[in-house]
Amino acid sequence: MSKGFDSVVHMSEETRRAKSAVPRAMFWSILLNGVLGLVMVVMLLSAMDPNGIEALLSLNASSGSTISPITTILLDITGGGSGGSRAATTALSAGLAAVSLNVNVALIASASRLTWAWARDGGLPAYFAHVHPRRRVPQRAVALSGLVVCALGLLNLGGASSYVAFGAIAALGSLALYLSYAIAIASVLHARLRLRRADVPSPSFHPSSSSSSSSAAMTMKPRRLMDDAEWNLGQYGAPVNVFALAYTLYAMVWLPFPSTLPVTASNMNYCGPAMLIVLLVVLVLWFAWARKNWPGPNLTILEFIVVNS
Repeated sequence: MSKGFDSVVHMSEETRRAKSAVPRAMFWSILLNGVLGLVMVVMLLSAMDPNGIEALLSLNASSGSTISPITTILLDITGGGSGGSRAATTALSAGLAAVSLNVNVALIASASRLTWAWARDGGLPAYFAHVHPRRRVPQRAVALSGLVVCALGLLNLGGASSYVAFGAIAALGSLALYLSYAIAIASVLHARLRLRRADVPSPSFHPSSSSSSSSAAMTMKPRRLMDDAEWNLGQYGAPVNVFALAYTLYAMVWLPFPSTLPVTASNMNYCGPAMLIVLLVVLVLWFAWARKNWPGPNLTILEFIVVNS
């Protein structure tokens, strides 16, 4: 769930009428999935035996169990404990696996567009910015994203230490995403409260300009920062931003915490230290090279997308 909030945004450049279609898709998908998820949780808890809940809470990495928590739940609701219907549990687990497979395909597609855009703007080798002329898909970026996912999946086959490393990387991805959400939401909230109407630099698109240029002619003109959206929440926008920011910061506090007690080297959540290392490396690279050598996003392309979406 923590990795799906903004996936549709990364497909904006391939979406018709993206200004209205993308926010509408985000709003309704999160709302509907939230309702359906709540219904599923209520049904599972209603069908579980109270003793099954206690057994689930006691399940942790130190117990040596190879059964996942969701499998334990399904066994409990299909017959009670380990004596539940294995056939029914297998069928239900297969359905969950099919859903997960489709979700992973969507996430790879989303990540590949980020990779492609990052390469297009000079953050990655230009090799990954290639778009297949006939299929009109960034195949190299898709392949890179898929290979990285497969490589990370192999960590689960390497024993306990590799499993800990995989858990740290997965948790790091969630924490980094929430950090990016917090920055974006805080920026939008600041714009709503302080800069609703302001003179801000706005790139002007000139058809004669070279599409490979990393900058666009800049003009100063009044822009209504938040009111230009074709689909918005109106007066409820700011309260929603406040709630979203509070929830995001709350989640960021607890994501680095270990999930089981007592904490040992094998069940420690290394997300926090890994995040600090990544941020340190990023800051060093920024001040050592990128600050003076990276031109930033291609404003000409961005303006073209805004005008034609």
